[in-house]
Parts: sequence; structure tokens; C-alpha cells
Amino acid sequence: MKFKPFITGNNYETILYTDHKPLVYIFKNKEPSSARHFKWISEFSILKVKVLYEEGKNNFVADALSR
Repeated sequence: MKFKPFITGNNYETILYTDHKPLVYIFKNKEPSSARHFKWISEFSILKVKVLYEEGKNNFVADALSR
């Protein structure tokens, strides 16, 4: 995870906005359905991360940063 050094060690919850609905489902579902899902969930479980869905057309910050 490229951003891990930026969010480890802080006392605040990091909010990750994404337009990828399956990613949000993976983190809300506590039962991993595959080894890959288990890896992602275990990696993020040590971090204070909240994954929220934001429609792509409403996610202006990500759009601006990706250009």
C-alpha cells in the first residue's frame, strides 16, 4: 500500500472515498470470500480506515488529482 506510511501512527481515522462499490462491500462484509479479500481486510485492519462510497461524478477531489 503506497499510502500506508502517511496514515500509520496517527490517532485519527482515515476516510477513504472510492467510486468502487465492490471495494466498499469487501470492507463492510466481515467474512472474506477469497484469499485476496482476506489479505486486504487483514492489511487494513491494523489501520484506522473507513471506506465510503462516493459516486465518481461527485468525487471532484479524486478527479482533480488524477488529471
